[in-house]
Amino acid sequence: MKYLNLNWESLGTLLFNRAIELLWITVLFLILNRGALKIVRKLFKNYSERKSTDTARILTFGRLATSAVQYLTGFLYVYTVLGIFGIPVGNILAGAGIFGVALGFAGRDLVADMINGFFIIVEHQVNVGDLIRFENLEIEGVVKAVGIRSIT
Repeated sequence: MKYLNLNWESLGTLLFNRAIELLWITVLFLILNRGALKIVRKLFKNYSERKSTDTARILTFGRLATSAVQYLTGFLYVYTVLGIFGIPVGNILAGAGIFGVALGFAGRDLVADMINGFFIIVEHQVNVGDLIRFENLEIEGVVKAVGIRSIT
């Protein structure tokens, strides 16, 4: 029956304070995410409107940059939330690093695909808006999105 001897008032205050912190952090990260995405989109839009640029390549890099911003803010949000609740994030990251190395050895093909996708983008081989045709399969289409691992 020692379980019922908790200080319920201090526990309620602690939970309320953590909930308020979580609410503030969520609002701040939403503002950060939207602001960063707006800045990235505006930069790439302004750059693509120049006459001497390749618009399709700029669109491709713009989509990659917006994805990177979303992943980065999401990671930082989760890191901050775990820190608020007192979870030792450093230990989790160390364990994730070890797990990542093991997964890297297991997923060499995935890493090779990602590196190849990076070079496809950097070397300007396929861009958004390009027409692709597979004559042997009688399939053709327009590139809608170019990512590290896939082309839509």
